[in-house]
Amino acid sequence: MEKETERRFVQCFIRREKRERLLFELAGKKRREGIGRFCHGAEDLLMKEKIIACGPLSIGQIRVWAEQYAPKETCYLCAYNESLDGKRVPAPAALEKALGNGMAAMLIFERLAIVETEQESGTPDRYVLLEQ
Repeated sequence: MEKETERRFVQCFIRREKRERLLFELAGKKRREGIGRFCHGAEDLLMKEKIIACGPLSIGQIRVWAEQYAPKETCYLCAYNESLDGKRVPAPAALEKALGNGMAAMLIFERLAIVETEQESGTPDRYVLLEQ
């Protein structure tokens, strides 16, 4: 796990009163619980002023922001799916691998983050966040 990358994500995009607990959960045995918070409670965790788009966004719509704000970067995955969690992959592959798996996932770039909630029916809610 890239603890510094996760810490930066939390500091940049998570509401102040939720940061300490989320960092504690991500760092230890409660990691899946921490990631699971994004399944149904992403709206309560995320700083609203950092959200540049949200809703049942398609991968194609999200790709536009990834190409604009992180065109040559790799992406760090923080995902409920253990086979993806903690991996660093090229941005195009990250969008295809991590989005649409049915459970929460965070795709973390340098200034951009994408958060996907749990899929209940149809396309799950996805949040595109930008550090200005």
